[in-house]
Amino acid sequence: MAKLNEIKAACANVKVKPGNTDGLCAFLKKEIASSNINISMAAIGAATGLANGLTKEFAAGLKILLTPIFLKYKEKRPIVQEEVNKFADSVLKC
Repeated sequence: MAKLNEIKAACANVKVKPGNTDGLCAFLKKEIASSNINISMAAIGAATGLANGLTKEFAAGLKILLTPIFLKYKEKRPIVQEEVNKFADSVLKC
């Protein structure tokens, strides 16, 4: 979970150089689907940070992450729904 928070912090307020994000997106997809709510929230936060940092270059990775993140929206906890809403706002930049 600490590494996921590092990814989120590293992407804050910077423009990230484009690159191949397929491996990272596959990892985030696995972590988002985790049953541990703290890990999945950290992964959603990292995906939000990447979407904000990469903007249009993250469109390919975004396709991998959309389904599992929006499936998390079914959670009844408002904290999870808030993270998904933040991700949905950052999707519009991509």
